[in-house]
Amino acid sequence: MLDKSFLIERFVKHLLERFPVLPDPYDKRDYRYAESVLAKEPIPQHADFSKYQSLARNQGSVGKCVSFSTVAPCEGLINQSAGRELMGLEQSDLSEQFVYNMCKLIDGHAGEGTFLRCGYKVWNKYGIPTEQLVPYKENLVRENYTDDVFQEAATRKLKEYLSIGRKEEEFLSALSTGPVSIVLPIYRGIYKAVHVPMPERWEQSLGLHAMVAVGYDLNGQWTKTEDRKAKRNLKMIKVKNSWGWMFGDCGYQYFPLEYFVKNLVSAWKPIGLIDGQND
Repeated sequence: MLDKSFLIERFVKHLLERFPVLPDPYDKRDYRYAESVLAKEPIPQHADFSKYQSLARNQGSVGKCVSFSTVAPCEGLINQSAGRELMGLEQSDLSEQFVYNMCKLIDGHAGEGTFLRCGYKVWNKYGIPTEQLVPYKENLVRENYTDDVFQEAATRKLKEYLSIGRKEEEFLSALSTGPVSIVLPIYRGIYKAVHVPMPERWEQSLGLHAMVAVGYDLNGQWTKTEDRKAKRNLKMIKVKNSWGWMFGDCGYQYFPLEYFVKNLVSAWKPIGLIDGQND
């Protein structure tokens, strides 16, 4: 008879393999959002930048969430600067495949996952080309790119990126002006509903997952009816996932702000593209 504990161990191992994001190691050279002028700005009660996002895409069965959480803020910066409101109705035209492959050249990790910091390093150093030049492939094959690809990618280089901590005011301040890329531990509740619950104390994390925070509400507007009546989880963060537009609320989910304050592993705030590259 098969040992039940063995089956549980295999099941948990399989789930962990679905979330192979690596936690960013501490680096004293990082620029901190808390030390920037931007952190001193007043925080409004509501912000939503999902209208500048394209249709939520599906990363498939491979661990490439870091590339999706890097491309989405780039799209958001370009569209927000140009005043283009996509409302999630158009396909992404930037390449997640390029970001992932370039990350694997610099992250020093032989496995499937990578660091969110690497995604931002790629965006800062190389830029991001169009999906047409480097289409997405649901595999881990490394590719070599021509000079034409690098030249096109260089038209979308990130000017600067800042590390964000767990403090509520710091995170909300960063999110009040545009998307923030995040890494969170994931629990079973993420599969259940549009509104992700706080994990139980006894729950084991399934691993780390990179996503994009695109907005927040502090007045209960995005809170479930029963929670609003009980005055629970009135402060919510709107998150774009990379599991396709049919998942959650057209690809989005709502997390309690408390989830971020207690569990945030790393977060990065993009600060503009290099001059002349915002259109």
